[in-house]
Amino acid sequence: MSFWQRVRQALRGEGVGDEPPAGAEPSGPQAEVEAGGGYAAHHAAAQPASSGAGTRPGRAGAVVPAGPEDVLRGMNNHPASFDEGAAVTALERLEAEGRAGSALSLAAALLLHGVQAPRLRLAMAEVYCARAQDAEALDVLAPLVSDASFDALAAQLTAEIHERRGRNAEARQLYEAILARDVGHARASSKLERLVERERAAATGGATLAAEGALSQGRYRIEQELGRGGAGTVFLARDTRLDRRVALKVYHRQGRAEWERLLVEVRTPARIEHPLVCRVLDLDAQLFAVALEYLPSGSVRTLIDRGGYDLPRALALLHSAAVGLAAVHAAGFVHRDVKPSNLLLRDDGRVVLTDFGIALPIGAAPSGAAAEGTRQYMPPEQLAAAPAQPAADVFAWGRAAAELLAPAQGSVPKPLASLLAATLRESPAARPSLAQVMAGLEDALPRG
Repeated sequence: MSFWQRVRQALRGEGVGDEPPAGAEPSGPQAEVEAGGGYAAHHAAAQPASSGAGTRPGRAGAVVPAGPEDVLRGMNNHPASFDEGAAVTALERLEAEGRAGSALSLAAALLLHGVQAPRLRLAMAEVYCARAQDAEALDVLAPLVSDASFDALAAQLTAEIHERRGRNAEARQLYEAILARDVGHARASSKLERLVERERAAATGGATLAAEGALSQGRYRIEQELGRGGAGTVFLARDTRLDRRVALKVYHRQGRAEWERLLVEVRTPARIEHPLVCRVLDLDAQLFAVALEYLPSGSVRTLIDRGGYDLPRALALLHSAAVGLAAVHAAGFVHRDVKPSNLLLRDDGRVVLTDFGIALPIGAAPSGAAAEGTRQYMPPEQLAAAPAQPAADVFAWGRAAAELLAPAQGSVPKPLASLLAATLRESPAARPSLAQVMAGLEDALPRG
C-alpha cells in the first residue's frame, strides 16, 4: 500500500523536512505527491527524548539499547516515560521480525494508560490492516475521526477500509469530510472520484451486463472481472476460437461518442506497433467490445498497492514506460491518460502502455470544451482543454513516477530527483523531454 508506506515513513519522522518557501520548486517527486494535501506532515513533528524506555543497563553499569519489546514493556511499566516516536519504531521492528501479534498487544496496553498517541494509533491500524483485521483497525482509529478530534490521515485510512469492505456510503462520507476541511487533499479527491465513477457505472451498467450475457454464448467466454471504470468494464475472457486468454473491454454505453472512443482505442495502438504498447486483438462492433492482449502480472497500480519492491526495479519500470511513451510520440500521438493503472507489467519486467481511448494526434484539440483524462494526472494545459502536446504525457508520467518511487526501498539520487520534479512544472516548456528523462534514469540504474 504505497500511500500508507509513506505514512509509516512520516510516522518515524523520516524524509519529512521543513516546508519549502513559497514559489520554490519541490526537491523531488515525493514533494510533488505530498503537495496536494500535506499528508502526514502534522504527525511527523519531533518528539521529546525518551526517559529511559529505550535503554537498559548492561555489564558494569553500561547503558545499551533495549530491544523493541523491552521498549514497549518499559513504557507500559512507566507510562510517564512514553515516547510516541520510539513506540512506533518498536512496533514496526517487531512486525518486521514476525512478532506483530506481540507488538499490537503491547501497543494496545499502552493506549489503556490514556496516552495521546495519534501516530501510534495510525501505525497500529496499518499493521491490523496488513493482518486482515479490519475491525480492529477501525476500533483503534475511531477516536481520531470523531467530530471533536478529526484527523485527516485517520479518516483517509478509515474510509479506505470501509471502501474495501463494500461500505461505500461510509467511505464517501469520510472522503467528503476530508475535502471539506482540505479541498486540495489529492488522495481523498482521487478516491472519491473513483468511488463516484464506480457507483455511476453500476447504476448505468446495463450495457455491460447485457454484453456479458451475449459474450458468454459467443466467441469469448467470461472468466472474471478485472476492473471497472467510467467508460467500461474489463474482463478476463477466453477466446474459444484461438484458445487463448484476452483482456476484454466492454463499454457501458453504446452511443456515437463511445463508438468513436472505441475506434480511437483500437486504431491508435495499431498505428504505433511497438512492443511496449498493448496489442489490440479484435473488435466487436455489435457488443462494443475490444479484445486486448492479457498480461497476468497486473499493472503498476497493483504493484504500488502491494509494495515490497526496491528502487532499481522502480527505476527500470519508469524507464520502460518512458521508452513506450517516446514511441507513442514518435508515431505522432499523445496518450493523454498516463497513470499507474494504464501501465501494465510484462513478465520480463517491462511496462506496456494501454487504454488509448482519449489519445489525440500531436497538436489536435479535444472535440469538447471539457477536459478529458484522470484529473490527478492532468497538467494545467490539459485541464484547460488545450491542443495535445507530448509535454502533457511527461507531466502525467511524472505523477505516476512519484507514486511508484514513494514506497520503493532506497533513496533516489538527487540529480534524478530534481529531474523528476521538473516533469511536474506548471509550464509545459519548463518540463524536460522524455529523452532527458530516459538519460537521467539510465545514469541512475545499476550497471551490468
